[in-house]
Amino acid sequence: MKGTLLVCFVLASVALSRADGQASGGPSAGCSDPLSVLAAFYRSNDAGRFNASAALLAPDVIFDTWATGANGYIMASKHLGGRRALRDFLSQARGLSHFLPDRRPNGPIFLETRESAAGGTIDLRLDPDRLTPERRHYNAYDIKVVFDGCLIKAITVIERVSWL
Repeated sequence: MKGTLLVCFVLASVALSRADGQASGGPSAGCSDPLSVLAAFYRSNDAGRFNASAALLAPDVIFDTWATGANGYIMASKHLGGRRALRDFLSQARGLSHFLPDRRPNGPIFLETRESAAGGTIDLRLDPDRLTPERRHYNAYDIKVVFDGCLIKAITVIERVSWL
C-alpha cells in the first residue's frame, strides 16, 4: 500500500512538474528535480513495477545499450525506440535497476557513483557492491539520461565488461 501511494505521489509530482514546464516555455523546459525522477524510475524498476517506470518515459524515448571492454570491442548492442518497446524490455535490462535481471540470491547490488547533472542530462555509474563467487569483478555500468521536461527522453547504458 505504501509503495502504491509513493508511486502515485511521484507520478502526480511529475505531472505537475511537466505542466509547470509546459506553462513556462513548452515541453522542453527544464525539470526542477530530474534526480528525483530518475530515483523514482530506478525504485520502480527495482520493485518490478514497470508500468510505473514507463510513466516516467517520454512517448518517443530512445534507449541504447552495449557492452564494451578495455580494448574498445563492442558487443551485445541494442536499440529501442518508444515507451512501449522500452517498457517491455525493462525486466531484462541491465543497468536500469540496482540488481541484475535474474536477481540471484547472493547477486550484487549496484550502487550509484560518479553522479553528475548538467542541463537536462544526468551521468552516473553503477558499481557492484561485491565480487563474484569466483572473486572476479561484476561489470559496472555507465549511464547517461537525457530529460525532456520531467520525462526521460533518452537513456544510454554502457556495460563495462571487466574481462574483455
